[in-house]
Amino acid sequence: MSYGNAMVVEDQYHFRKGLVKMIQESEHNWQVVSEASNGLDALKMLEVHKPDLVLTDIRMPAMDGIEFVTQIRRMHPDMIVVFLTGYKQFDYAQAAIKLGVMDFLVKPCTEEDVRAMLDMATERFQASQSREAKEGEAHPSRKLDGAIGKAISYVDMHFADDCRMTEVAGHVRLNPSYFSMLFKKETGESFTGYVTRYRMEKALNLLRTTDMKVLEIARVTGFGEPNYFTNVFRQHYKLSPKEWRRQHSEL
Repeated sequence: MSYGNAMVVEDQYHFRKGLVKMIQESEHNWQVVSEASNGLDALKMLEVHKPDLVLTDIRMPAMDGIEFVTQIRRMHPDMIVVFLTGYKQFDYAQAAIKLGVMDFLVKPCTEEDVRAMLDMATERFQASQSREAKEGEAHPSRKLDGAIGKAISYVDMHFADDCRMTEVAGHVRLNPSYFSMLFKKETGESFTGYVTRYRMEKALNLLRTTDMKVLEIARVTGFGEPNYFTNVFRQHYKLSPKEWRRQHSEL
């Protein structure tokens, strides 16, 4: 059984074919339903194949990955996206954060890199499927389930900003106190806990795959002050961000 459908957009033919093979042969059972060599062709194929996961290079002819994902977000704000790149510059990391990209795969990537990425994609895909199933049930709380789904999508796109609970509650038109209670009921964790965990996942990825400074990572992931980021990081992982990076960096 396939978890979902994937699209691979990469202008280097042999790398693309190798990546497709690794995805198809992984234990995650994702099915690659389409391939393209640039963002323009991929955009035309998007509505035909409707992938759940898109892996796209950044630097490509005709339409680059940044513009391609910008177009995706206008049509499919919740689609899972992974950037493929041989570049670790801060500018690309900033763009990925703003576009809600789930992960980076730094070329050349290994089977272990692909497996870790698919672990994340599978978890997010299953969570999305679960939310959609709840929203599709005919029961009185359907509208409220939908509100929490919208709130999570809002966090996905705005976690780098303040993303306060009152702001998100207002976005889904719920009283903040009721929103807080409902969020905990539907997700199993508090709103603040969810946002912190989500930001931490983004920070871990940037520590692992880029050479961005800790203060830059703190800023683009919504933590703001580096001292605050370091304190929260220590509470979660018993290490400072720099110590964690030394143990897990892929650079």
